[in-house]
Amino acid sequence: MSPRQQEIEVWVLAGHQLPSDWHWQAIRQEINPKETYFIPLAQQQNLLDSPGEGRKILALSAAQQYDRIRQLCPEDVAVLESRIKSWIEGNNL
Repeated sequence: MSPRQQEIEVWVLAGHQLPSDWHWQAIRQEINPKETYFIPLAQQQNLLDSPGEGRKILALSAAQQYDRIRQLCPEDVAVLESRIKSWIEGNNL
């Protein structure tokens, strides 16, 4: 069974070193990953009071680890990359 398409918060989690007691497969299978994992991570980093509850700050940091995100969320990233490629080709860029 392949994982369902993940929320952006899961991609952000994939780009960060997570607490050792968090297991990636559990994160991927969690029905509410934002509430169960993302919010606690933002809270640990004192970002809940920042705009978007730390999404921008954590996303910018995670983006530096794109290869890690691509490895941990291969299906989702492949779909995104395919859509971007199609858009570029369709717009002759």
